[in-house]
Amino acid sequence: MERLAGRRELAPDEVGELIDRIDAERPGRALVTGVTTLRAADRAVVELVDLAGLQPKEAAQVLGVAPGTLRMRLMRARARLRKAAGPAPAHGTDPASEPEVKT
Repeated sequence: MERLAGRRELAPDEVGELIDRIDAERPGRALVTGVTTLRAADRAVVELVDLAGLQPKEAAQVLGVAPGTLRMRLMRARARLRKAAGPAPAHGTDPASEPEVKT
């Protein structure tokens, strides 16, 4: 194993695994960025229901709003996050293998 300044060279299969891990983290990072762009009220709803795992009724009680109001905020916030994320690639396709679109 060759060492360069305290680091070792990665084997080709390790490089592939590392690239796959980086690619797998991108949607999560985009989601976190998207959540930070939401209005505070919408962000609180998403954080309580989708991240903390509360039921919408419980989150409504925590926030002091009607359950119907919370469900509407949640629906709208999720729609904004989906829109910000852009179209999702079809299941089982590699976005890197998509043909380049020239504009």
